[in-house]
Amino acid sequence: MSHIAVDEAKKVSYVPRLKKVSRQIYTIDENEELGTTSIPEFYEEVKNTLFPGGTKDQNEENDVLIVCDALKFNAHLITQDGGSKKQPGGILGNREKLRHRIRIFRPCEAVSYVKLKIKERDDFNQEFVNHYGGTLPPWSGKD
Repeated sequence: MSHIAVDEAKKVSYVPRLKKVSRQIYTIDENEELGTTSIPEFYEEVKNTLFPGGTKDQNEENDVLIVCDALKFNAHLITQDGGSKKQPGGILGNREKLRHRIRIFRPCEAVSYVKLKIKERDDFNQEFVNHYGGTLPPWSGKD
């Protein structure tokens, strides 16, 4: 989880959300630790893609920073932000424009993607055993 998203979540005094956030692994802002700031080279591209007219508030700026954080760590981004009738833009609404840089998923899409990758791994293991012999790992097909 991005440290930006963690900071956003902690600002809302909703106990279940705070408990959930406290169990997450999240990135750190090494610039904050050093007392400096650093803008990644792709910041302007992300900002202009998500908000062509510029960001209007801190929430929109945080969306830009969350995408940049995922890019920085070469991570897939899982979000429910944007892409709806109520909010057609945002992160999800612009994910196709950022496809060359990052994969952005809705939570259900991320689950499907992981299941596909597990199946591909298990299929590869089965092919390997069929070709070279041996036995499948005990965890194969159980994820």
